[in-house]
Amino acid sequence: MSEFKGLFVVQLVDSVSYGPPAGGTDVFVEVEGAVKKPLRKPNGMFVFTDVPPGPRRVFVRAGRYHVQSFTVSAETLNPKYPVVVVPLAPLPSYPFGDGVTLVRASVRDSAGRVMAGVPVRAVVVSDVSARARLAKDAPSGSLDVSLARVAGRLQVGERLWLPGESCIVYEVGADNRSFSLQEPLANAFKRQSKLMPCVESQSDERGEVVLPFGNCRSAAFDVQVQVLQGKSELKEVRVEEGRTMNLGVITIEP
Repeated sequence: MSEFKGLFVVQLVDSVSYGPPAGGTDVFVEVEGAVKKPLRKPNGMFVFTDVPPGPRRVFVRAGRYHVQSFTVSAETLNPKYPVVVVPLAPLPSYPFGDGVTLVRASVRDSAGRVMAGVPVRAVVVSDVSARARLAKDAPSGSLDVSLARVAGRLQVGERLWLPGESCIVYEVGADNRSFSLQEPLANAFKRQSKLMPCVESQSDERGEVVLPFGNCRSAAFDVQVQVLQGKSELKEVRVEEGRTMNLGVITIEP
């Protein structure tokens, strides 16, 4: 902790392209306590200097994505790489290109009223779409995992699902057979546990939600969609690559 020099970096990642956010200058990042404006780099990094130690509130606004706000203790970051990776969830109005695989839905309460800001998670459950398996046991608290049977190149900012827990790829090993986590694992996982594609987003002011998928390695695959607020039915749907699946209305109870 004593090594913290006030350097704090926020890396924004488009959850569709895994590149920097689209939208040009319509991106804003604020770190509580930072006096100087950040240096913005083409790769989506916002570099802050002279940030005071202690918990800092981070606010991110980008025109094509959902607003995000979270707290980070800057001095707990790796002093050699003090980066917070922020996957940006696209709004339903995001200009998706042709061939993007999407699940869309509308979130409402039992009276039919629009529900905004409701978190939604979708996990691919077809084994053929597994991104990788654990090469060895991963105890709780782990920040690094070793992989086997990796399918394709892993991406910084990619969200993956281990049974009962989502995680964000922070750094990818040079051989693509390991990666570091954004947050330590809350649970322990056995060797050969599958890492599945996972998408998290929320409903917009109209109650609409969109969940984009990539790297699923199959012309069709099964997805479980769950609302993470109140009570609702867990939906499982068959999704075809490159097409849009509309679930219609998801009704949630208090």
